[in-house]
Amino acid sequence: MWGSRLRSLILRSRAEAELDEEIRFHIEQRTEELIAAGRTPDEARREARRVFGGVEQIKEECRDTWGLSWLWSFVADLRHGWRILRRSPGHTLVTVLSLAVGIGANTTVFSLADAALFRPLPVPDPGRLVELVAKWPGGRQTNLRAEVFDHVQQENRAFEGLAASWWGTSRLRVGDGPSEVVRALFVSGNFFRMLGARPGLGRPLREQDDRPGAARVVVLSQSFWKTRFDRRPDVIGKTLWVQGGPATIVGVTSGDFVGVDRSFRADVLMPLSAERAIVNLWIVGRLRPGVSRAQATAAIQPLFRRALESMEEETRRWSAPERERFFAQRLELAPAGTGTAALRWELAQPLQVLAAVVLVVLLIACTNVAALSLSRGDRRAQEITVRLALGAGRGRVIRQLLTESAQLAFLGGVAAVALAYALHGIFVSLLPLDPTAVVDFRLDGHVLGFSAAVATLVGFFTGIVPALRLTRVDLQPALQGQRGALGRARSRALQGILVSQVAGTLVLLATAGLFLRSLSKLYEVDMGLDRTDLLLARVAPAGGEGMVTPGLGERLVTHLHAEPGVEAVAVAARPVFADREPWILTTWVDGYEYAPEEEQYTSFNAVGPGFFQAVGIPLLAGRDFTPRDGPGAPRVAIVSRSFARRYFGEQSGVGRRFGTTGDESRRDIQIVGVVADSKARSLRNRPSPAIFLPLRQQGDFRSLTLHVRTAGLGTGRETITRAVSRAGPGLELTRLTSLEEVVGGTLRRDSMFAGLTTVFGAMALFLTGVGLYGSLAYAASRRTHEIGIRRALGASRGSIARLVLKEAAAVVGLGVAIGVPLALAGERALRSLLFGLAPVDSVAFLGAVALVATVGTLAASVPARSAAALHPMDALRHE
Repeated sequence: MWGSRLRSLILRSRAEAELDEEIRFHIEQRTEELIAAGRTPDEARREARRVFGGVEQIKEECRDTWGLSWLWSFVADLRHGWRILRRSPGHTLVTVLSLAVGIGANTTVFSLADAALFRPLPVPDPGRLVELVAKWPGGRQTNLRAEVFDHVQQENRAFEGLAASWWGTSRLRVGDGPSEVVRALFVSGNFFRMLGARPGLGRPLREQDDRPGAARVVVLSQSFWKTRFDRRPDVIGKTLWVQGGPATIVGVTSGDFVGVDRSFRADVLMPLSAERAIVNLWIVGRLRPGVSRAQATAAIQPLFRRALESMEEETRRWSAPERERFFAQRLELAPAGTGTAALRWELAQPLQVLAAVVLVVLLIACTNVAALSLSRGDRRAQEITVRLALGAGRGRVIRQLLTESAQLAFLGGVAAVALAYALHGIFVSLLPLDPTAVVDFRLDGHVLGFSAAVATLVGFFTGIVPALRLTRVDLQPALQGQRGALGRARSRALQGILVSQVAGTLVLLATAGLFLRSLSKLYEVDMGLDRTDLLLARVAPAGGEGMVTPGLGERLVTHLHAEPGVEAVAVAARPVFADREPWILTTWVDGYEYAPEEEQYTSFNAVGPGFFQAVGIPLLAGRDFTPRDGPGAPRVAIVSRSFARRYFGEQSGVGRRFGTTGDESRRDIQIVGVVADSKARSLRNRPSPAIFLPLRQQGDFRSLTLHVRTAGLGTGRETITRAVSRAGPGLELTRLTSLEEVVGGTLRRDSMFAGLTTVFGAMALFLTGVGLYGSLAYAASRRTHEIGIRRALGASRGSIARLVLKEAAAVVGLGVAIGVPLALAGERALRSLLFGLAPVDSVAFLGAVALVATVGTLAASVPARSAAALHPMDALRHE
């Protein structure tokens, strides 16, 4: 049997010839018998064929016995499908573009999610990696106190190993060259061993490298080794000046090494012992084989509790709510096989929103393809009717139509991958990610498999509805050219598809409008200061060695004041608006009784004289700091208006006293001024109470920030750079940016939502416009005879055009009626992501409706004009 099948596969043409010969033999033999019985040759030949039956049906039955008929049928269907697609290049091109847009958008978003959330770390058995997370009612934290790491390593039997890391920046110098700022990852000595990560060159960091007094060593990242050392293998053993001292290069990471936190791309890796200022750590462990996360959590919980209790002395200075929340913490283990939880938490919500948006785009693309297929139905109806009349089964015809749909989906999938490859870089730039994030967005097997799966599903679902519609036909009236019932059914299905397209497009456009309006509102927020032409320059000791004195910062202020184009300048310990967590103090205000659950945290900054004038924060009461507010002088402070209102009501509070973290009885800081509230970190939140302390009363700092208002940002940058370089070799500029750039950085997520929803909304609008045009042109062509009669009876061109426009208006109107409630529901679901909008933002919704109506009108105008231009005689001759 298998030999026969193999023979039929290899010798297909010979088998077909033998089958034709056998059928011809049977027919001729019967013909000769009938002639011998007295029939004429023509009568005998007709009767022999009638008795023998349908030749093609018998051939199909014989091919079925060969066992591989499905393969030849499939090949035949493919050939027929390609002929059909080549015969209608316009339809093929529009369909492929529609599918490319829908599938490409989903492929791009999946590639982002796969790279950031789903792709395992390139280490052995990543499924056993977990991250330690502290949780309490209403909060969670992944960076834990260093004391926790010290305690959980003791008596630990659930883990093969626990490793800690902390990331930041450092100053690095090679030889006698200039120093530069690098991204440094400080890790425990067992970090590489716990992960099972091997270096690409040299050796990894070891436990003995992370001990007090050990020789200072450093491991370079693969990318830093390539760019800074030109991939020279002789770097091993060389000495760098990093983190305030010399360090020997002992290794280079492998090319795929990302650590455990994809949100940070390190240039160098050093032992934890090399950084003295570390307070909090990220802790990751590898479970022992056979130990579940629940078992490990139960085993480590007492050790975590012991770590909290070890900090009892420190917490005595805290308020009761702070202590209660601190000791209410519990330790949980989060999966870390794809990286630490922070990146997942940061991207989960944006990617969920994007996934919903691109799914709507895909549905619109599918409905567009289905609409175009139904629009071509009349052109294929006669062909399909004849095939059914000649004995082809309905299933066989449906299979042929689905093969054509699959071919279109294949072409659309290929175009989608190309589109995703071209666009994913743009989408990555819009994501709310730090530029150093190690998220490798590549079109690998996972992404291509996803694209193929989506294309397969799309090919089936966009083909099955038209196939079922086209093959559900009454043969006798269809062969007689009576298309009424089938045409009406197809028209109803087509209208339903178009209405769903319009509704989905309206939802996407309204969503894009809401995000654009929200972003606009954020940029219009009154920050409580003047952010125009304000530059922020952070200065630090050259090479990261030593501290910056307030006196040096004030001398820089004096130099900059003398520079042309500088309108105002001041120095502070922190920038007036930062994308980092604020510094906080626990405060006790004289004469104020705290409630049992009341928080005592207050944000603070240390600033120099003239700071509020330089940044544009109005002084409401009292005085500004002066050079006399220095060491040895009475301790003073300036507070924000919200601080004064919280503690003193309608009084300014000038002259009142308060104390900060330390002895609760010491309230020796006198308030000498009150300034207006200003945004310090987020444009969304209301300004919180703030304290400003004199810079010169706070000692030295690791860095200071100059606030320079200039006549132009370009010349201002050059002026600051020149002034810092003149300050001497002991000081260098580590960051120079404008306040607008910092504000824009805090709005990355909002900009991403606005940008991508606008792009996808435009895609949906394009698809809907194409679908409306093609479907209305088809509908108008079906009514050509009717239009001819109307024109012959005296109908004007305007009335004919209105006939087509009325059909478009009905579709668009119904789509809007369905889409508006859906968009309102979507707005409620997205409320937490929006800012400053009314419960129903009429501008966004009216704008979306106007866009859909405009595109619908434009799509209908061409078919309407063509229908109105028909000559009555040409229209009557159409059928």
